[in-house]
This record gives sequence, structure tokens and C-alpha cells, in this order.
Amino acid sequence: MMEAEVVFRHLLRRWPGLCLADAESQWSGNPVYRGLAKMPVRNIS
Repeated sequence: MMEAEVVFRHLLRRWPGLCLADAESQWSGNPVYRGLAKMPVRNIS
């Protein structure tokens, strides 16, 4: 979770207009590691 926080902080600092796209996020099917497999974003700036 800490890694995700660092990554998102850096992404938003580099691309401040980044936001979630209208498409749905896709979760990983692995029951041991629950995480995102796909998270569509777009840049609005």
C-alpha cells in the first residue's frame, strides 16, 4: 500500500490533470493479492 501511495503521489505531481476515466477499474483475480489489474485514467489538462 505504501508503494501505491508513493506512485500515485508522483503521478499526480507530474500530471496534475490526471483523473479516473469513465471506464470501470478491473481488479486482479488473485485471492492472495487483492489489487488493481487495470485502472483507466485520462488527463484533463
